Formats: sequence, structure tokens, C-alpha cells
Amino acid sequence: MSAKEQENSSCPSQSIELSRFVEGALTGKLRVALILGLTTPVDVFTETARCWKRVEETRLVLGITFAVSRVLPGCADVELDLHSFGDCLEDGVGVVARMLPAALLKRHGIGELRRRHSRAEGRSYLSNGCVHCDALQGRFFEHELGYELAKTLEVEARFEPEWGPLMEHAHNDIYRWWFDERG
Repeated sequence: MSAKEQENSSCPSQSIELSRFVEGALTGKLRVALILGLTTPVDVFTETARCWKRVEETRLVLGITFAVSRVLPGCADVELDLHSFGDCLEDGVGVVARMLPAALLKRHGIGELRRRHSRAEGRSYLSNGCVHCDALQGRFFEHELGYELAKTLEVEARFEPEWGPLMEHAHNDIYRWWFDERG
């Protein structure tokens, strides 16, 4: 498959030496898509921004990483963002609310993550809110952030098997081969 085809393909791409692949398959050490159904630490990355309404600082959730490598050494972590849940999962708002409850977020200076209406987009979506006034902190401006991300908190969560097929943009991280060298 050419580089252009790989770039435009929805199929995961991973390079493994053939002899290593065959050895892993024959010895039973080769695994795939291990995150599906796995409970892992989840790192939440934020950046500080000024609320457009109150002009006070609030933290915005810009990264959610399922730290698979801490449970299965050598396995890739799965890096997502807030919109991976809101745009891809039918109950994305509920999933995020259970994983990151409003009270926990508030203790870390983060506003509630919930569905809000955006006049700019003309629709509602799962969004960051100001910790002080709950005003929508629109995703339109998120591209200007992300240069000073900090791990703000860690929770534990299960990556549900049904999420994998729905998060097409993350297939390369979700559907990876892994060699179980644990013995």
C-alpha cells in the first residue's frame, strides 16, 4: 500500500517484521486491539485559557489518554480528545460525565464537560465550560491552544469494546498488534 493510500485508508497501519509476526503468532504472544474492554489509567491533559465571558482563567480539557502502556508495557497509549467522545459515541456526554464527574473537574479548576449550544456552529456539542460561569468555551478556538498542555488529573476507566469501531480517527492506536513478553 502506498503512503498516499495509507494516509487515506481507514485501516490501521503498522509495520512488523514478518519473521517476528510469524513467531509471535505461533508462540501465542501476538495480540491485537488489547484496549477493547481493558481498564487503564486515564490521563487528562488541560490548558489554561481565559473565559471569553468572565475573562477569568479556566482550564480546558484538550487531551484524554488511555495509558495502556502502564498496564501492558510496550503497548501504545490511545490518545483522544473531548470531541472523540461527543462526536463518535451515542452517549458520549454520559460516558465523559461518568469518567470525569463535574465535582472532580471543579477541584482541578476545570468547568463541567457537557452538551452546550454554540451559536457559531448552530448546534449543540460536548464542550468545555468555564469553571466560574459555565459559559461555553468553544472548540473553534482550541486550535490556538495545546502548546502548553499539562497532565492535570488521572482517573481509571474501561475502554468499552463498542467504542473501537466508532472512533475511526483513532483506529491506528486502538487496533495495534502487541507482543506479550510478560512470560
